[in-house]
Amino acid sequence: MTMTREEQIQQIRDCGQTITEKAESIYGDYACPTNLQVVITMKANELPNITVNREFFSDIMMERNGGHIKQASLNRL
Repeated sequence: MTMTREEQIQQIRDCGQTITEKAESIYGDYACPTNLQVVITMKANELPNITVNREFFSDIMMERNGGHIKQASLNRL
């Protein structure tokens, strides 16, 4: 299936719209998010793929440490 430039541009727009519509669930409800990555992968003659990668500190760890992040953990960021 060969796609035209216009079709591929529309696919990017469609992915963007999907990301916008699902922004709340993509962000999630984590107590302490540290990193969020949203990637649209387009391969020749294939439908695009949206990948979401999230990193976050454990809320249990945060509670155990009185809501404080130790300096060693911050250095990772």
